[in-house]
Amino acid sequence: MHQILTIVTLALLLAFIAGLKKPEIFSKWIKDPTRKKTSLLFGIPFIISLALFGAFSPPKYELSKEEIASLSEEEQIKLIVKKQIGENALKKIDITRAADGLLGIEIEFDAKGTLDYPKKLRIDWIKTKMAESYISIYKNYKNVGECKIGAFFPMKDNYGNGAEIEVYITYLAKEEADKVNWNAEEWDLKANIMPRIWMNIAIHPEFRL
Repeated sequence: MHQILTIVTLALLLAFIAGLKKPEIFSKWIKDPTRKKTSLLFGIPFIISLALFGAFSPPKYELSKEEIASLSEEEQIKLIVKKQIGENALKKIDITRAADGLLGIEIEFDAKGTLDYPKKLRIDWIKTKMAESYISIYKNYKNVGECKIGAFFPMKDNYGNGAEIEVYITYLAKEEADKVNWNAEEWDLKANIMPRIWMNIAIHPEFRL
């Protein structure tokens, strides 16, 4: 998937640049080509492709040997989640250890960076960040008992008041995570397996397809 997106994104970029310089080269496929026409034709798909390219880029599921040696298990998890979600988007990550030694994790992140995204692309971005976080946690740490992830987004009520609220909340327990084939294809884990096994606790109506 990542390789295909790389090729498509590069091709759209080249077509966009060519259209700005010599729009007439597309006269075989576009009637009366102009810079405006080619910019719209190739520019919009390029932006969408670029966003998808970022969403499907290979995530950093593992830490370096130096990071593992110098950090506690809880600190490792916090760092690896920060790598998945991004330091600017991550709101908080709380980790507790139960009497049986299993870890409980709660993650909150900000999705306001997707304000200009189409609805489906915004939802896909949120679900991708959640999937990457679940994978990075359960694939590398077998003593995690449960994990809850919530995405925040600025919304307005009926009176026009704005507030950042939790719009998408999911949960995954060890019992389900232990059944996953972590050697499956990366795209399959993110796009299919994780969303299929996590529990949707709450989804705002605006974030339902």
